[in-house]
Amino acid sequence: MKKLLLLFLIPIISFSFTNLKSWTYQNPESVQNISAYDAALAQCDLDRYRYIDQKNVLKFESGLRVELLSANESIAQGIAVKMDRVRNAPPEFDTQPIFRLTDDGKVIEMLTRNKHK
Repeated sequence: MKKLLLLFLIPIISFSFTNLKSWTYQNPESVQNISAYDAALAQCDLDRYRYIDQKNVLKFESGLRVELLSANESIAQGIAVKMDRVRNAPPEFDTQPIFRLTDDGKVIEMLTRNKHK
C-alpha cells in the first residue's frame, strides 16, 4: 500500500514544480536548440523589458522573437513579477535592443540605439 501511495504522489509533486514561463516564442523554428534559450531566459531579469498591460517582443540576433507576457498576465498565471522593474509605458525613444545568446548560456543586449540631439 505504501508503494502505491508513493506512485501517486510522485506525479503530483513533479507537476507542482512545473516551470511557468512568462514568455512565448513567435518563431522557435529559427534556432536549433530552443532549450538553451529556455534555460538562459529563465535566469534573466526580463521584468525590465516587460510592460504592465501589454506584451513586448524581444528580438535576438539569431532571428528568434520572444514575446514577453505583460506583468498583469504573468501575475494572473501565478508568475512572480518585480513591479518596480516593469515599464509603465513605452519610452519616448525605444532603443529596440537586439539580444544574443552567448556560448556560456547567457542573454546579453547587443545593440542599443542612442537618440542624437
